[in-house]
Amino acid sequence: MFIYEPERHETLFETPTGSRLYGNARPDSDFDLFRVIVNDPHRKRARNAAQTMKYDPLLGRTDDVTVVDLSTFMTYASMGVPQYVEAAYSRIPTVDRLGEAFRLSLRPTLASARSKYSGAIAHHWTRGSSSGDVKTLRHTHRMAYQWVTFVSRGLSFNPTLTAEEWALVEADLNADPFERWGLESTETAEKTLAKALR
Repeated sequence: MFIYEPERHETLFETPTGSRLYGNARPDSDFDLFRVIVNDPHRKRARNAAQTMKYDPLLGRTDDVTVVDLSTFMTYASMGVPQYVEAAYSRIPTVDRLGEAFRLSLRPTLASARSKYSGAIAHHWTRGSSSGDVKTLRHTHRMAYQWVTFVSRGLSFNPTLTAEEWALVEADLNADPFERWGLESTETAEKTLAKALR
């Protein structure tokens, strides 16, 4: 089991994630952080990740922090795992010793990324559509929209949506995201996005 020890693990990169990364945070929204640390030479496992809660007495808040080592970050970003891709393409890091040029070079293979995004979208769509939970439906369509924009924009992909993009995402939360965003193929997705942004 990977144990994160702040005094022993140097931070290479940190970015807000969740609603603060996606551009729809409210004043009472959680503070979610994604942190990449130096590899621990004593650990042999390929996947080193930990979820921690950290209370900051100066700010009077608790941060929900996902901590991964650099090799785990690079592996999962290359595989196209949504949270890792979105962190890699963040334009609002609070610590960035990796550098934006390096992070943007972590290009996942499209087939793997499509599989990861599709699986996550399907999971959230099933949960949200059966419960009617607006937050889950919003998350589902945001992820579908981000997949489409990632495919079409490449290196200029930005996980932080503008107000106009959020209006587009929220326009029809009850629609099947696979049909709405043309997720069956890259070509369909690109045409759907181009039409939606006209």
